[in-house]
Amino acid sequence: MRLNFILSVFALAIYSVSFGTVRTVSNNANSPGQYTTMTAAITASATGDTILVHGSNNDYGSFTVNKQLTIIGTGHNPQKQGPLVSFTNGTISFGTGSSNSRLIGFKVNTIVQSASSISGVEILLCQITSKIWMQQSSANNWVIDGNVFTSTSANIDGTSGYNWSNWQVRNNIFNGQVSYSTTSPGHYFNNNVFLGTGAAFSSMSNSFFNNNIFYRATASSGSNNQFNNNLFAPVTNTSSVNSAPNSANNINAIAGANVFVTDLGAGAAFTYATNYNLVSGSPGKVYGTDGTDVGVYGGTGDFDQNGIPRNSYISEFSIDNPTISNGGTLDINFKSKIRQ
Repeated sequence: MRLNFILSVFALAIYSVSFGTVRTVSNNANSPGQYTTMTAAITASATGDTILVHGSNNDYGSFTVNKQLTIIGTGHNPQKQGPLVSFTNGTISFGTGSSNSRLIGFKVNTIVQSASSISGVEILLCQITSKIWMQQSSANNWVIDGNVFTSTSANIDGTSGYNWSNWQVRNNIFNGQVSYSTTSPGHYFNNNVFLGTGAAFSSMSNSFFNNNIFYRATASSGSNNQFNNNLFAPVTNTSSVNSAPNSANNINAIAGANVFVTDLGAGAAFTYATNYNLVSGSPGKVYGTDGTDVGVYGGTGDFDQNGIPRNSYISEFSIDNPTISNGGTLDINFKSKIRQ
């Protein structure tokens, strides 16, 4: 049998900073990978390897990352012919040896730091339905970028008594609260959207809040926090945050004015149907400290509403002649895309 591939668009691009061997995982019997479980793939991998996780109707279950790996899923709302998701309703734990790992494009219930001194972990383009939970000390230099947090409870939570420092939390949408009592310096919360009611965070100190949108959510000055060029909507008194150390230029949306292209009204929880770009005339347009929009589509982060990674994926697939004779030609058509 001879195969003819009619290729419309094709590119092979796995995140350019990923190195080592690339392994595939699928627990979908109709789309097999090299491994059927995440644990087996992690065990077989070496430091610096990349694991590509197929979308599936089946939960991948809880697993522990115990070496430096890049794990890439489909995105939490794939835009393709067969929109299966790489997901677990359990826990992904970053344990001993997992510093500088990356988790990209997964749908996960809980992410846990399960060992001390885990640094440099990056959580990118994921949907997190419960929280990121820091259970041990010294979780430093983490990057939380382009994620959607759907729980209305604690979205980033820390165990009392443990410190974490120098986090970059940027271009995320939060339905709930960042909750952790820490005095460690240097956390940066840039270009996030806080949709929940009540306080957007609690007990945060020595941190920087720039270019965020607090929609319904409120912010207190805390201890030595700095707030610059944030937008509050509906109208909230910003005098307390503007009077925090070195804070300025925080503004209120005009009463009754829309902020986003989609008017959220009173119901502000994240939905895929909502357009979180700023509407023309929004006071947050090009108002960021860097001259870009406030919110998730400004700044330096990488927000995609569907959580789609930037590696290539097959968006459409068809077989023109599924029944062929021995020695015949099977014509397969597919299209491949890369998110821009």
